[in-house]
Amino acid sequence: AEVVLCGQVYDDAYAKACELQKETGAVFLHPFNDPYVISGQGTIGLEILDELPNVDIVLVPIGGGGILAGIAKAIKSIKPSVKIIGVQTDNVPSMREALKAGHPVEITATPTIADGIAVRRSGDLTFEIIKECVDEIVTVSEDEIVNSIFFLLERNKVIAEGAGATAAAAILAKKVDCAGKNVCAVVSGGNIDIGLVSRVINKGLFNEGRRYEFKVRIPNKTGELQKILDFIKECKGNITCVTQGMYEEVGQGMYEESLTNNSKEVMFVVECIDTEHREMLKNSMKEAGYILY
Repeated sequence: AEVVLCGQVYDDAYAKACELQKETGAVFLHPFNDPYVISGQGTIGLEILDELPNVDIVLVPIGGGGILAGIAKAIKSIKPSVKIIGVQTDNVPSMREALKAGHPVEITATPTIADGIAVRRSGDLTFEIIKECVDEIVTVSEDEIVNSIFFLLERNKVIAEGAGATAAAAILAKKVDCAGKNVCAVVSGGNIDIGLVSRVINKGLFNEGRRYEFKVRIPNKTGELQKILDFIKECKGNITCVTQGMYEEVGQGMYEESLTNNSKEVMFVVECIDTEHREMLKNSMKEAGYILY
């Protein structure tokens, strides 16, 4: 097979594929707006009912709508009482906007970590099935998707890409009332760059209050750095990184390397237990006279 890379998102690749199809006469297989593709993805719905016969709610990521349409059609045909919910990113809510308009529309997309579902226009066929079989569409923010990837990795040992983590994100962000219900969230993919995983971990720790980065200016005297290290230790903070430099203010919040060595700027990265612990550390340092920035 020949693989052609084109553009940054699905729509770019789709346009190029259509162009190549016209040039070569090759058979075009649509990734979601095709009855056979939808039927194949619908087998996921059959697996869900087979393994979770008492399921009440199923949440599914939405890009062009193929996987949601297939799952919804399969489950509703067997157990209509199951509530089917589609989940999109706030940045590319093409199916939500299509349902509002009553027909597929092309929207303006903004960058998203869920690039696997960054589809600007839903499929015509998928739209009709979703309109018939899906109970609700919700959207999640970029931070909520990051938190979901982080949660799946830490708690479930599942590596999910942004698109694959959107359904779980809706549950974690309480976009859906799941209390007392048997709920299934489809994790549809794990194609995530390893460099992005490290950034997600850092962001997830920060969002949960478990990572605190700050700078503080202290006198350039023997023992001053040790004082603040001891203070953070007393507050139960775990210091993972310390960097320092000697600077002086030159106006309008700008600093340059100091020639007098009167003070130095120290940057800390501290592990905390949670947001409450982070705020306690921050407030305690301010009360002790440290100016944080």
